[in-house]
Amino acid sequence: MKWTLVGDSLLIEGRAIHSGTFRGLDGHTVRYPPELFKEPGKIRIVSRHIKLGHSDLDESVVGFITGYYIDDDALYIRGYIFDERAIELVQNGKISGLSIEAMVNVDEGKPDDGVFLAKSVEISGVALVPRPAAPNAHVISTKRKRLLSKMSIKELFEWILDFLEKKGVDKDTIKELKKQLDEYAKKYPYPYPYPYPYPKPKEEKVKNEAEEKKPEVNLKDIKKLEEKLSEYEETIKKLKMEKEALEKEKTELSGKVQLLEKELRFNELKWNIKWKHVDVDLEKELKEIEDIDKKIKKLESILAEAEKQEKMKLSKPPAPKDNELENKIKKVLERYGVRYNSKK
Repeated sequence: MKWTLVGDSLLIEGRAIHSGTFRGLDGHTVRYPPELFKEPGKIRIVSRHIKLGHSDLDESVVGFITGYYIDDDALYIRGYIFDERAIELVQNGKISGLSIEAMVNVDEGKPDDGVFLAKSVEISGVALVPRPAAPNAHVISTKRKRLLSKMSIKELFEWILDFLEKKGVDKDTIKELKKQLDEYAKKYPYPYPYPYPYPKPKEEKVKNEAEEKKPEVNLKDIKKLEEKLSEYEETIKKLKMEKEALEKEKTELSGKVQLLEKELRFNELKWNIKWKHVDVDLEKELKEIEDIDKKIKKLESILAEAEKQEKMKLSKPPAPKDNELENKIKKVLERYGVRYNSKK
């Protein structure tokens, strides 16, 4: 059987999670104590995907975890990335952060300080991200590997069986050997064997363009930056104080404006009452009232009553004058031939 090579892969080693307190994708803040990493079985890898970013899409899977190592306060992983775009991003240093996807078992109930305590962790994958929640979780070292460049265990066993058959070994022996080799091959599938403990990876920095181009900074430059930062902080402090003073002044002016508006309304009502010649002693009516809102309410009540009385007067027809009434009676009687003499 001849296999076709499918391109390069990238072997990576990195710190996937370490002790500390971090805010997860679900919005919960979880503390991962050092004891979590020391007790066997508290951290398990149940799925081996390496993803480019946190996503449930199949195309986000760019590699697989092949091994892990746990020390006193961190979990390290080893794996292969086979996606060319992801390989380029990692090797150029554009993405070097690692972020776990996991089912975290925490204490029951909501803690008073809002921080949950992790009791155990089941990792279902690791994502390559630019800014991980755990600040020290990142790729430590990388190495290019030719994917499928070596013969797999299954290929090797098939070649051995074919060679023995050509050399005349009897079929029953080959059949029995094939059965045993197939059982062995199932335990070590290729190219992504189940994670097993690796030695702790060496601390080798990933190639990073930003680090290579980083300018040298001397102590004088640092001191100047610190002085400048101190000036900025002092300026921000003054601006905050000025803002607070302006907000206080705004509140005071707002109160004065409201009071002036009420006084204007009060004087307007007094003028309307006087203009309408309302028979009321305003000084007496307002003598016992101190609150301006209650004074306004009182004047509005007096004015409303005066307007009501005025409408009632307008609705009644005017009474006829005495002479007009007498003339009308005279005209009616003269129609019927009756002579009318006034008694006046």
